[in-house]
Amino acid sequence: MLHEKDRFLVSSTFTSIMLFLSISRTHSFVITQFKATPFKSRGFSRLLATSSTTTTTNNNELEWETFEFSRKPKKDARFFQPDDDDDEISQNSNNLSMNKQQLWQSLSATQVKDSIAALLPYVRPSRVERIQSVLEKRTQNVRFLFENPANPSNVFACLRTLDSFGIQDADVFLQPSLYQGTMALSQKKGVKTAMGSAQWMTLQQYIIQQDATLTSTLQKYKQQHNCRIYASCLSPDAKDIRDIEWPTNESICIVMGNEERGITTEMKDAADELFTLPMVGFAESFNLSVATAITCAHLSTQPDLLRPNLSQDQQELLLLQGLIHSIPQKRMSKALLKQAGIGLPHDLLG
Repeated sequence: MLHEKDRFLVSSTFTSIMLFLSISRTHSFVITQFKATPFKSRGFSRLLATSSTTTTTNNNELEWETFEFSRKPKKDARFFQPDDDDDEISQNSNNLSMNKQQLWQSLSATQVKDSIAALLPYVRPSRVERIQSVLEKRTQNVRFLFENPANPSNVFACLRTLDSFGIQDADVFLQPSLYQGTMALSQKKGVKTAMGSAQWMTLQQYIIQQDATLTSTLQKYKQQHNCRIYASCLSPDAKDIRDIEWPTNESICIVMGNEERGITTEMKDAADELFTLPMVGFAESFNLSVATAITCAHLSTQPDLLRPNLSQDQQELLLLQGLIHSIPQKRMSKALLKQAGIGLPHDLLG
């Protein structure tokens, strides 16, 4: 038997627990505190807490280290946010929907150098060395183009593979008319979000509103990047990838088509070569991300095809992006740059 005092304590404890659980269901939060302090010459971390801000926990961030494949990737919240604005999907065919890339490229060499100098003291030296060592091995001799991909998680896996092989550039062609049904919006936005997750790569997304403009867009694309197009295809006239003679003095673009339909007729006509990956099983084709990985592995065996050739200016631009991402919060980077009298476009730091 419990005494009256004991019953009161048990009742109070139970009420407190239920109240805590009720609050936890509706308010998931963490308290984060940041203050940036320059690193000393010994390279020790000096990011200390001074001002308290409450931020909502985000479990949907796309990170290389923590990504796990979902059973329903097309509905995965990490790729599709219901309140996203779809204005970018309605742009003209020859415009890039990822205007942030253009903003980065528009920065002058002086802006980039001054910004790096202002942020370097606030990032761990070992982190800076790691970024620089990776960028020195990057290549722009080979780029990938994904045409109308259906599965956002596959796009994310492909980008991770390209990053691992040191390939800097990747592009996506999207034709909204080919995305039908209730999942169309989710797929298109998911691809855009997956591309946005690869912060170390140079990515461009082309929206093709009318099928008739695809051919002209491809012609401009080849001229812009001065590359030969090698498209993955199951057509009978496609060559085994092992029989392809890869150029040694020209840049190349590898095209991977839709997981179900493959590449478009216009892409076949624009391609300089069609290639296929050899298979001896009953399956008709590889998964998109697997096909990308196999292709990259084959390219890595070709002499000088994936040779490092990132320009010094491009390395510094990517280093600046890396420094901004290495500081706990973007607004902290903005404040540090403002303190140094440097004003970058708001969209790059917002």
